Amino acid sequence: IVAMPEAIDVNLFRPKDGESGRGSSGLSLLSVFKWEHRKGWDVLLNAYWAAFAPDDNVVLRLRTFVPSWEVGPSNVTLRLERHAAMTSPERLAAWRA
Repeated sequence: IVAMPEAIDVNLFRPKDGESGRGSSGLSLLSVFKWEHRKGWDVLLNAYWAAFAPDDNVVLRLRTFVPSWEVGPSNVTLRLERHAAMTSPERLAAWRA
Protein backbone atom coordinates (compact mmCIF):
# COMPACT_ATOMS: atom_id res chain seq x y z
CA ILE A 1 0.00 0.00 0.00
CA VAL A 2 1.33 3.40 -0.98
CA ALA A 3 0.02 6.62 0.54
CA MET A 4 -0.51 9.21 -2.17
CA PRO A 5 -0.32 12.94 -1.43
CA GLU A 6 -3.47 15.01 -1.74
CA ALA A 7 -4.30 16.13 -5.27
CA ILE A 8 -5.97 19.29 -3.99
CA ASP A 9 -4.16 22.23 -2.49
CA VAL A 10 -6.15 22.59 0.74
CA ASN A 11 -4.74 26.10 1.21
CA LEU A 12 -6.58 27.21 -1.95
CA PHE A 13 -9.68 24.99 -1.89
CA ARG A 14 -11.63 24.96 1.36
CA PRO A 15 -15.32 24.09 0.88
CA LYS A 16 -17.71 25.30 3.53
CA ASP A 17 -19.05 22.87 6.12
CA GLY A 18 -22.18 21.12 4.91
CA GLU A 19 -21.48 21.96 1.26
CA SER A 20 -21.61 18.27 0.37
CA GLY A 21 -25.41 18.31 0.55
CA ARG A 22 -25.35 15.98 3.56
CA GLY A 23 -24.76 16.60 7.22
CA SER A 24 -21.23 17.36 8.30
CA SER A 25 -21.01 13.93 9.94
CA GLY A 26 -21.99 12.14 6.70
CA LEU A 27 -19.84 10.28 4.23
CA SER A 28 -19.13 11.70 0.79
CA LEU A 29 -17.65 9.39 -1.85
CA LEU A 30 -16.11 10.59 -5.13
CA SER A 31 -15.47 8.58 -8.29
CA VAL A 32 -13.83 10.08 -11.39
CA PHE A 33 -13.99 8.09 -14.64
CA LYS A 34 -15.06 7.94 -18.29
CA TRP A 35 -18.56 6.43 -18.58
CA GLU A 36 -17.65 3.24 -20.41
CA HIS A 37 -18.24 -0.39 -19.41
CA ARG A 38 -14.59 -1.24 -18.85
CA LYS A 39 -14.47 1.34 -16.05
CA GLY A 40 -17.04 -0.65 -14.07
CA TRP A 41 -19.54 2.13 -13.47
CA ASP A 42 -22.30 -0.49 -13.17
CA VAL A 43 -20.36 -2.36 -10.49
CA LEU A 44 -19.81 0.88 -8.58
CA LEU A 45 -23.48 1.89 -8.71
CA ASN A 46 -24.78 -1.57 -7.82
CA ALA A 47 -22.40 -1.78 -4.85
CA TYR A 48 -23.39 1.70 -3.66
CA TRP A 49 -27.11 0.92 -3.90
CA ALA A 50 -26.61 -2.43 -2.14
CA ALA A 51 -24.56 -0.92 0.69
CA PHE A 52 -26.57 2.23 1.46
CA ALA A 53 -30.23 3.09 1.90
CA PRO A 54 -31.70 6.39 0.67
CA ASP A 55 -31.94 7.69 4.23
CA ASP A 56 -28.28 6.92 5.05
CA ASN A 57 -26.10 9.98 5.46
CA VAL A 58 -23.98 9.07 2.41
CA VAL A 59 -23.61 10.71 -0.98
CA LEU A 60 -21.87 9.34 -4.09
CA ARG A 61 -20.49 12.04 -6.34
CA LEU A 62 -19.61 11.16 -9.92
CA ARG A 63 -17.25 13.23 -12.06
CA THR A 64 -17.73 11.61 -15.43
CA PHE A 65 -18.52 12.03 -19.10
CA VAL A 66 -19.59 9.76 -21.95
CA PRO A 67 -16.82 9.48 -24.56
CA SER A 68 -17.86 10.02 -28.19
CA TRP A 69 -17.22 6.38 -29.15
CA GLU A 70 -19.74 4.98 -26.64
CA VAL A 71 -23.07 3.90 -28.13
CA GLY A 72 -26.21 5.44 -26.68
CA PRO A 73 -27.09 8.79 -25.17
CA SER A 74 -24.29 11.16 -24.22
CA ASN A 75 -26.25 12.44 -21.20
CA VAL A 76 -24.83 10.86 -18.03
CA THR A 77 -27.95 11.62 -16.00
CA LEU A 78 -30.13 9.75 -18.50
CA ARG A 79 -27.78 6.74 -18.43
CA LEU A 80 -27.78 6.78 -14.63
CA GLU A 81 -31.58 6.96 -14.46
CA ARG A 82 -31.94 4.08 -16.93
CA HIS A 83 -29.58 1.90 -14.93
CA ALA A 84 -31.29 2.80 -11.64
CA ALA A 85 -34.68 1.78 -13.06
CA MET A 86 -33.48 -1.76 -13.84
CA THR A 87 -33.83 -4.63 -11.41
CA SER A 88 -30.68 -6.60 -10.57
CA PRO A 89 -31.27 -9.38 -13.19
CA GLU A 90 -31.97 -6.75 -15.85
CA ARG A 91 -28.73 -4.98 -14.97
CA LEU A 92 -26.81 -8.21 -15.44
CA ALA A 93 -28.52 -8.86 -18.79
CA ALA A 94 -27.76 -5.31 -19.96
CA TRP A 95 -24.10 -5.78 -19.10
CA ARG A 96 -23.91 -9.03 -21.09
CA ALA A 97 -25.69 -7.55 -24.13
